[in-house]
This record gives sequence, C-alpha cells and structure tokens, in this order.
Amino acid sequence: MSKWLLLSLIFLCSTEPAHAQLTAPTITATAKGPDQINLTWSAATSPGYGYLVEIQSAGDSRYSSFTQLQTIPNATGYTASSGNACQVSDTNGTYVYNPQSLGSSAHLYGLPTWVVESNYVDPQDGTAAQFMAFGLKPNTSYSFRVRTYTPTSYSSYSNTASATTANYSTVRYISTTGSDSNGGTNSTTDAWLTFYHASHTVSAGTLVLAEAGSYPSDEIWPTNGGSSATAKVVYEADSGASVTITSAYGSGPEGIYLGVSYVVIDGINIVATDSSDVAVQASSASHDVLANLSIGPLLTALPNTYGIASFTGSSYMLVYQVYMHDSQYPCSAQNPSGNAGSLFGENPDTNDVIMFNHLTRGAHDTGVCKGGSSSALCENNAWLDNVMDGGYGLCWEDVFYGESNLVEGNVCFGAGRLESGIYKPGFEISGPSTTMRRNIVLAGSSHAQEISSLNSINVPNFKIYNNVWYEPGGDCFWINGSVSSTSGVIANNICYSLVGSQGYPNPGLAFSYVTDTTNTITHNDLLYVSGGVGQPSTANISWDITGGGSCSSSPCTISQVDSLLSPPWSSNASLAVLPQFVNPGSYDFHLQVGSPIVGAGAAVTDSAYGSFSSGLDLGPFQFTAGVLAAPPTKLLLSLK
Repeated sequence: MSKWLLLSLIFLCSTEPAHAQLTAPTITATAKGPDQINLTWSAATSPGYGYLVEIQSAGDSRYSSFTQLQTIPNATGYTASSGNACQVSDTNGTYVYNPQSLGSSAHLYGLPTWVVESNYVDPQDGTAAQFMAFGLKPNTSYSFRVRTYTPTSYSSYSNTASATTANYSTVRYISTTGSDSNGGTNSTTDAWLTFYHASHTVSAGTLVLAEAGSYPSDEIWPTNGGSSATAKVVYEADSGASVTITSAYGSGPEGIYLGVSYVVIDGINIVATDSSDVAVQASSASHDVLANLSIGPLLTALPNTYGIASFTGSSYMLVYQVYMHDSQYPCSAQNPSGNAGSLFGENPDTNDVIMFNHLTRGAHDTGVCKGGSSSALCENNAWLDNVMDGGYGLCWEDVFYGESNLVEGNVCFGAGRLESGIYKPGFEISGPSTTMRRNIVLAGSSHAQEISSLNSINVPNFKIYNNVWYEPGGDCFWINGSVSSTSGVIANNICYSLVGSQGYPNPGLAFSYVTDTTNTITHNDLLYVSGGVGQPSTANISWDITGGGSCSSSPCTISQVDSLLSPPWSSNASLAVLPQFVNPGSYDFHLQVGSPIVGAGAAVTDSAYGSFSSGLDLGPFQFTAGVLAAPPTKLLLSLK
C-alpha cells in the first residue's frame, strides 16, 4: 500500500463526516417582569447538540455587544474547617462538575435539544419558556439571538427577537448607606437600609433594587406578595451588583422566608450562618421565584450542620440558575450514615420547576421530593437539566409519598465519593409513577440507580429510560428487597461498567432481590468493560434472589436473563456493545457515526411527560450531529 493511500485513509478517518447542515430556530422574546424576559422557539430541524443564547442591549453596559449567556452556574471545591471531626476536603473541586474545566464549555452554556418540549414552562404563568433571562434592568430593551452547535461547528444565527422589561410604577431602593427611616425612593439619598424593612413595607407591583454590598442581620420576609404574574413583588440586585445577606435578622435562621405568592428574588445571595434551620424557607407559598443567586455557608467555615433550602406545602415555584452548596457533614464521625443534610427539599410540593441549577454537596442528597402522607403528596414537579455533584450524598430521590415527578437531563457526578463507608446511590426512586430520563450518572461510589420501598410504599409505574450510567461504583440499577414494583419500565439506557480504573468494587450490571413480570426491561446497552474490551458474556446479573428462581443463586449473563427471565427482560443481549461515545474523557456521551446503538431504541409510552417512538437512539442524545471523535485506532494500526 502506498504512503499516499495510507495518508488519505488516515485523513478520511480523522475528520468529521458530512452531516445535515445545522439550523437555527425562529425565536420570540416576551417580557415577564422588570427583571425577566422569556424566550420561546420550536425545534430546529437540525439542532446538533442544542442551543446557545446570546443577549445584547444598548441600555445595559453588561451587554453592549452580543454576549453568550451561561446556563449552569459554576461551583467550587472546599476545605474543611478546623475543629471538626470530619476533615474531608475537596480543595481543587475534583468532585465538582464544571464542564468548562473539562474542555467542553459548550455543555455548560448550551441548552439541550429537548428544551423545546412541552414540559419547559414558566410556572409563574404556565407559558412555554425555552430560556428565561433574569437579572435584567427594568424598562430596558434587550435583543436575543440563538444558534445551534456541535463541538466543531455552529449554525447561522436565528432572527433577532427583542423585548422591553416591565416598567413597574413603584420602585424602591436598599443600600448599605441607607436608613429604614427613609422613604426608599432614591438609591443615594433616600434608600432603605434593610431587606427586612422593605419586605415588611412594599406591596404588589413593586420593584425593590438593592445596591452592591453585604447586608448583615437581614432577611427577606415578605408580608405582602404580588397579586398576579404581571403584578409581582421583585427583589433584585441592581444592574447585576454583588449583593449578599450575610446573617439572618434577629434570632431568625433564614435569609429568605416566603409565605406569600408572586414574589421574585433575583441575584440576592445568601450566606447561611445559623445552625438550627435552613437558609431559605418557603411555606404554603405559590408562584414564587429564586433566580440567579448563590445560597450556602461561608466557604471558610465548612462543613456545616444545617440545611440550605426547603419548600413546604408550596406550589408552582421556580428555582432557576441558582448555586446551592454545602449542607451537613460528609462523614460518619459527625453525620452517622449520612442521614442528615438535604441541600434542597420539597416536602411536599406540587408543580414546581427546578431548572438549570448547580446543587453541590448535600450530605444526604442534593435534592429530595418528600410527601407528608397519602393526602399530602410531593408530585408533578420537574427537576430539569441541573448539575448535582460534590462527592457527598446521592443526587436526587423521591420518598414517602413523593410521586409522579419528572427528573430529566440532570448530571449526577461523584455521588458518595467523599463519604467513606456511607451508602449513596446516584438516583433513588421510592415513589410511584416517577419518570427519570435523559440523565447522566457519572463516577459515583455505588449503584447508579436504586428502586426501593420506604415505609412499605410500593413503586409502580416508574419509568427509567434513555439515561447514561457511566462507570458506577456498584450496579447499573438495583431493586431493593422489599419493593413491589409493577408496570415499571427500564429501557434504552446505556451502562458502561468499568471495574478497576477507579477502584470500584462491584462488576454487577443489574441486581434485584425481587422482581415482577409486569415490569419491562428492554433495549438497554448493559456492558461490562475490562481492558477497553466489552465483556457481554460475563455472568454478573443477579435477579429475583428472594424468589430463588433463575439467576438468583449465581449470576447470569445478559443473554441468559433475556432468555430465562422474559418477561421482564427482553432484547438487551444484542445491544451489549461498546456504545462509541464521542468523547467520554470530557463526558461527551453523544454517539459517534457508526455506533451500533443509533436507532436501536424501543418505544416508551409516557402519557404524563411525552412518549418516545421506536427507532430512536439509546441514551439521552439523538444522533443529529454526525460527529466522529477520533480516527479508529484499529484501522490505523492495520495499515502500518
């Protein structure tokens, strides 16, 4: 073979192949308040990896030229404070998922392709919202444009859509140099001093602008809420100023307490200092917003003994682009079994939207949906496209009458890796009718997905589909011994199980104490990988241990469970292949050209959140980019 033919083949194998030209959507922009503009659009015909949003405004110096907006806030590592028995630190943020540090910044800024679906709404008024821009100046015109992208290319820009933020007739100001005896009408000469005074004074249709600075012994505790989505009470950092409440008012533990409706907190950061309660509390509120803020303790005083945010009996709440971090201790010496420390909990709530947040280091969990009783459910909430990380507890769970929730597009990174000896799976379903789809579970210490019963509450009608479980420390999915799970679906998932590279103890791909033949486990790529080679013939699936049937006393292969345990198992063995991710080293789990699991998915009926047709790809991402990450090594070697 001539060297020119060899070079030609190498060139052909190492370039991105032709794919459908990326297209941009047609967008609209609608003001939703003095600080907020929502963008909407229908799906682009060829969206690649997703959508990038840019903003420009002649009236806002931050955006004098078009600027790409970040979707997920950044998070940091931490150093444990002296004097604690728990001296577990992550100074460099090893267990924090900031994609830009991995060479994949577009993942941090990009919106996934599925934001066009009907589940993406602004709960303040129930209207569609593909993206919500907060922190804007009142009565100011902004322009937006959107384009689609892959790691190597962009579409042309969409149309430019413009809107002007609302001009509330009543504006009040807070300043560190103000006085609560003032009228609050001017930022320099008549400002108030405290949020506490402002929140006990203003009424519907008021914008409260806070000037830069630290506000000690303060609290946002609104006496009056808004009257509608067009007449809210908005507390906002003026023009993106750095504003922080550094300790709570009087003896109260909270920095924010919400007990009324249509209140927006935008850009007001909270540093938690009280150890007896949570930093942010909502109780029997509705249609309130936390957006564009940071909530957590001082990074110089970690770990801590209190919670960060808790919603109780509230509904239609929006938590958007918030960085919450550090609740409780990550070790048994101060937190036995890791049972304390929910970073953000709904207990119970309905119809909330928790989207594009960075939730870092909750010792028990970063998110929990917990009902109070069979008549006080935590249900119909949407946890969308959040990062849940930090190496502490599990990422998300629904328990004790939590049910009928959508958990979609989240990245669960490093669950339990810093909590030595404490069992922490990635995600846990312990309530009925929950949908978990398009999530990525990375490098946790134990099982990627648990399905379990707590307080003898059964778990029927769950749906777990089109997820990626990458290098779990335990099983891909584990069904607990006391659970009764009927009519559940586990489909179109990818599990890449690698033992040894990070010291993981368990090669199991699936594990169950009990099973029910009404469940469906189908069209999953469940592959144990050793030395870079897939091992589909490895017997490492245990099933129906309490029933004593096939694959109970000793593990079976994937082919055996498809044959011996049908139903619930079917059509998995033929898909136990290397998935051919684009770049797993940078956590890019899109599929390459030629992946054998492109178009191999089963249909999934999901009447609550949108069904999947057959013939789609396994995993979260549909094959629209046509990306080849690198030339096939074996082909190049064969030509030498």
